[in-house]
Amino acid sequence: NDGGTLTANGSTIVLSKTSGVLFSMGASATFNAGTSTVMMNSDAAVTLVSGNVSFNDLTLSPTLTASQTYTFGTGTIAVNGDLDIDPDGGGSARTLTINLGDPLTIAGNFSLGGHNSGTTLLDTTSSNYALTFPAVTINSGSTLTTRSSNVIITGTSGTLIDNTGTWTAKTGGTTTLSGNGDATLSSAALTFSGLTLSGTGTKTLGAVTTAIGTVAFNNGSLDIGSGMTHSFGSFTSSAATARVLTLNDSTINLTANGAAWTITSTNFTLNAGTSTIRYVNTTNNANTFTGGGLTYNNVWFDRGASTSNITIAGSNTFADFRDTGAAAHALLFTAGTTNTFSTFTVSGTPGNLITINSTTTATHNLVKSGGGTIYCDYLDIQHSAASPANTWYAGFSSINNQAVATAGSGWIFSGPFNALLIGGD
Repeated sequence: NDGGTLTANGSTIVLSKTSGVLFSMGASATFNAGTSTVMMNSDAAVTLVSGNVSFNDLTLSPTLTASQTYTFGTGTIAVNGDLDIDPDGGGSARTLTINLGDPLTIAGNFSLGGHNSGTTLLDTTSSNYALTFPAVTINSGSTLTTRSSNVIITGTSGTLIDNTGTWTAKTGGTTTLSGNGDATLSSAALTFSGLTLSGTGTKTLGAVTTAIGTVAFNNGSLDIGSGMTHSFGSFTSSAATARVLTLNDSTINLTANGAAWTITSTNFTLNAGTSTIRYVNTTNNANTFTGGGLTYNNVWFDRGASTSNITIAGSNTFADFRDTGAAAHALLFTAGTTNTFSTFTVSGTPGNLITINSTTTATHNLVKSGGGTIYCDYLDIQHSAASPANTWYAGFSSINNQAVATAGSGWIFSGPFNALLIGGD
């Protein structure tokens, strides 16, 4: 009650009331948690807490005769030790659902599970209450539903989300990895609303990762793992802090409109490996690749029947650059930039020309590295300066608009062989 004080020291406090509020804090009351454990074991739909409470360890471990719902009430609730949710199903499939009623912060171990056919569902609810923890274990059959909540993961080592159960998210919130240290994000495939990396150390994607929104890489090192195909709405890294991105042999599919890949190269290191970055949005909305002047392996635009522009910003280097678009559209390069390619696979089809142009009436530069030739067809080319000489073939079916405004150069509007030699002995 108001004005009262409860000092728990190292005690275990068991609460099993079957109605109302189990732990109610008056506005001027004090709870000194010490090293205590509070166990809440009600086999009923109850409110766990009302008021502002800081627990040490909190255990939710009822023996269920039916599925039940616990609700954290309103107030600032912190668990400074461990939060262990482990219902006993009594031999039947029964679920303990726990709904947040305000933001919840956990400082120690956080586990969602159950035994004897019991499982846990923790829900941040449609109010999208924030959830903060160092790491979580989601055991088989149990679920953490984050909806559009902001989730902050503070862990500094190990696996941050050890998941053999289910993690669900919706568009709108962000999961932030704020811990300073080397850690693996997850043990199983996960979908996030958005993902932000703000802590130092190396974070590794231990499994296939989907971000519906943006992956914002703001600090430390990110290793996306090997042999995986991830799906991000967009990827951005524009902070001034030191960042290292290692792509290995994995693939990133970018699904968003607009600026789907944006890198600021200051204090940024890219280890491209044999990776592939693919734009896969097929809507009629423009896409931009801002590469930060870095060296990439494969960058592919697989946008299907999209008719919208693709813009390449900055002077970048590509091992393999492709635009496989099936509809007429424009591939634009920032005026005054120089992009370098080992291979350049860009061709339209009859009636569906791909326009290669600058973003203004000034020219851009395309450079072939490593010898050999580039052969394209069904292009409409303007303001494009291609080099070295005798390397860039636009094909017989392309349109030469190079003389319009600032003239381009270097493209040869034929195939690499203009004559057919027929001979005999």
